[in-house]
Amino acid sequence: MNNFLDSTRVLLNLEFDTKESIFKFLSEKISLEFQIPKDKIVDSIIKRESIGSTYIGNQLALPHGRLLWVKSPIGIFCRLNKTFTYDEDNHIAKYVFLSIIPYHSNEKHLKLLSRIASIFSDPLKLDFLSNSYDKQKICALFNYK
Repeated sequence: MNNFLDSTRVLLNLEFDTKESIFKFLSEKISLEFQIPKDKIVDSIIKRESIGSTYIGNQLALPHGRLLWVKSPIGIFCRLNKTFTYDEDNHIAKYVFLSIIPYHSNEKHLKLLSRIASIFSDPLKLDFLSNSYDKQKICALFNYK
């Protein structure tokens, strides 16, 4: 996806203790950039999370929400300074990749989540994401045509 992730939405070495605080922070960033009400973003993420945890392994959580206001998927990547307990199953997260997608998008969204998950399954790419400060190169991993 072209421009799914922009370097302004690659956030490195932040600290949070709860997923709710991350959801609010990342939603605020998206809200300011795209003029979407923050509460609508947070609500859509929490609604999805209530169905089941979006933690997928390799210290990665993929929270996501659907909104009518969104015409194409929006991504925001956060690498934390320290891990935190993401869910009631005590999964530990260090990476949070939030996506907001158009309300009626299905197949494209599943492909997008699959692509993100596959990047984190690749040991070389995971090492790069763990250590890089080059936001443009991080974006290049996730943006494709």
